[in-house]
Amino acid sequence: MNAVQRLLGAILAVTVLSCEGNAPADPRASQMAQFFSRALLPLARSRPHQLRLRFDEMAISPFRFLRGSEILYTRDLRDASLPFAQTSLPGVDRVLLLGDAHLENVGTYLGPRVDLNDFDVAGFGPPWWEVRRAAASLLVGLREANPGKVDEQEAAATLARAYAAAVVAGEVGEIRPGEVGVVIQKRLDSAAKDGTAREELDEFTRVSNGQRWLKRGITDPSDPREALLAAPPAVVEALPQALSAYLPSLFRHDFPPGYFAIKDVARRCGQGVGSLTAVRFYVLIEGASPSVQDDVILQLKESPDASLDVDLAYGPPPSSQSQRVVERQRRLQSVPDADPHLGYTRLLDIPVVVSTITDFQKTVRVGDLEGRSAADLLRFASDFGHLLGRSHARGVTVNGELAREPLRAWLAGREDAFAAETAAAAVAYADQVVADHQRFLALRRDFGPLLGLQDRPPNDTPSDLAARAVLDPPCP
Repeated sequence: MNAVQRLLGAILAVTVLSCEGNAPADPRASQMAQFFSRALLPLARSRPHQLRLRFDEMAISPFRFLRGSEILYTRDLRDASLPFAQTSLPGVDRVLLLGDAHLENVGTYLGPRVDLNDFDVAGFGPPWWEVRRAAASLLVGLREANPGKVDEQEAAATLARAYAAAVVAGEVGEIRPGEVGVVIQKRLDSAAKDGTAREELDEFTRVSNGQRWLKRGITDPSDPREALLAAPPAVVEALPQALSAYLPSLFRHDFPPGYFAIKDVARRCGQGVGSLTAVRFYVLIEGASPSVQDDVILQLKESPDASLDVDLAYGPPPSSQSQRVVERQRRLQSVPDADPHLGYTRLLDIPVVVSTITDFQKTVRVGDLEGRSAADLLRFASDFGHLLGRSHARGVTVNGELAREPLRAWLAGREDAFAAETAAAAVAYADQVVADHQRFLALRRDFGPLLGLQDRPPNDTPSDLAARAVLDPPCP
């Protein structure tokens, strides 16, 4: 019996037992197996090696599992029978959300400025969904990096109160350096230093005979999965057309002639958790002058489907997933041109978002919480809540109206109740994540590193065929 047969047998056994009224030993594990089998089957068919890397990363810790299982969280929040999916404070149905708010999506952008920094799965949903995920991520991160330093209920409630305060006050502007606590300020200071020095050029490029090139091979000696590989010939050939089609999507159009001239391209491996399955390339372009000192690195990253409600009830629908990401990022960030190179295009048959690789962009890591005082941790919770509240208030509802007033009406006078309910749900979901991580490890042990999905035949859709073509050879 192969792994697929064993997995399907387990799922069938749960169904039979449920029909007979006998409770299985762990119905949650069986639900997870069934859900991952259905939701991730296309990835297993088109890029099994990349999915295995993602699952390997999710196996490392409960926080890495949380980062890689956003689709499971969205599924859970749609199940009103689960206690952390219930609310006594309805009122705003669907507003524009990041789609995956967790503490490692807090960081800096060009400037540097404080902002949220991952909009790959931005979509429409109830705002309390996202606040609870943000708070749960904080608690899971605290358990890993600084356990017992701060009361979990207090930390989650602090985040929720800050969110509510920003929403009720109608705050939509950016949070400036000096207005944040030490956890984020440390990242701001690093971004200012490294971004000004153009450290990304030293990290990812080399200069030979007066010409700058992207490096090849491992880029981070501490993590051999992070590497730049040679781009397939099909990508090199298709890239000029893809960049030409990208230019109209830019927010600004004042770049000098020759700015986007291509100098080199390489495939990027080893970033993120959920996005480990995404096609990703680095492209070195000329920049403002022929000098190698102002060369620019662009990233072309495949855009995933959003797991929230992504259908727009107003205006024309986006032409691609990458257009969806870019338009929603510009809406949710404090400054729409925070990344002047942000845009979208298609590379072969793959929708990609184009963005800048710069050391002005940093992100908070779980490790940044280690050794911090309770006051520092609560300040970070407050900063996170403020950022999220301002982002939601800048957004729109699913009907196209500005979200600021509906959100204010929803929470004004209910801040304490919202904070208490969020805290209870966040603690419950943090417990769920820790338990689900153990179930995930057991599923991999019983059904193989890909939960048996590697035995399925490949897809033949154009995008999957293109993905398989550009993902060979596989990443380390």
